[in-house]
Amino acid sequence: MAQLPVPHPLGQPALRAACFFAFLYIGWMLFAGWIHPSADWLAGTGGSPGALLFYYLCLDGLALGLSAAFLSGLDGRRFAALGFWFFPRWWRQAAAGTAVGAATISLVALVVARGSGSPLFSASPHPGRLAALITFFFLAATFEELMFRGYAWQRLADSLGAVSATLISSLLFGLAHAANPYATLLSVGNTMLAGGLMCVARARSRALWMPLGLHFGWNVFLGVVFQSPVSGLPLSSSPAHLASSAPDWLAGGRYGLEGSVVLTLAAAVAILALAKCPRNLLFPFDFQE
Repeated sequence: MAQLPVPHPLGQPALRAACFFAFLYIGWMLFAGWIHPSADWLAGTGGSPGALLFYYLCLDGLALGLSAAFLSGLDGRRFAALGFWFFPRWWRQAAAGTAVGAATISLVALVVARGSGSPLFSASPHPGRLAALITFFFLAATFEELMFRGYAWQRLADSLGAVSATLISSLLFGLAHAANPYATLLSVGNTMLAGGLMCVARARSRALWMPLGLHFGWNVFLGVVFQSPVSGLPLSSSPAHLASSAPDWLAGGRYGLEGSVVLTLAAAVAILALAKCPRNLLFPFDFQE
């Protein structure tokens, strides 16, 4: 009598997603205790970017290594199945995502500036700090996309469907920012909406380049172009111009534009627009999992 195959202990995709997320979260906490990245440099009050950039380089390496291990060891797939490889026209997805993120934040900043009578722009950082900030935003966005829209999202979508995977991922994304400085219930809800927008980009493009570009463009325009705090983290020792003379519900207060009701509306519109956008307009795609 033939023996039945022994079930794999991590045979359920949702269980693999949970294990991946747990391992990555534990590694995140361990790296934070080991490297001690300081927010002083981000706030422009001293220090250097070296430790912060090294911290995110380590986190990116951990996330990529875990993704490769889970894909190969548990799924029997190539690393390219993650959707984070240089397939044909990957750069067009990244550029489209960056444009969507930049446009969403620019619309919010314009509405807040018109509603409050505040200046739209403030002084740009010097070139060295500008380069370091852009590098930081890219490394941080890469880690968060690998964590929230990478392997775990894929397996949740396999098990529960893309909508449920998006709801779970967005909830975790919002909660991960709930302890940030000056966070409010509205800012956490907006972060969940932003996570939902990136999940829609992930689902429609079937790769990580578009949500990564969206995340990167969002943060660069938010923090560098409009000098707003990013998720409650100030990037200047002086208050943001857009928040200085506007009520908190409009400009987000000390949390920044991500705590604004204007962003709530803009993110909701962006989600609907991406979900309904014709595939050949923003989602050029030659990659197959």
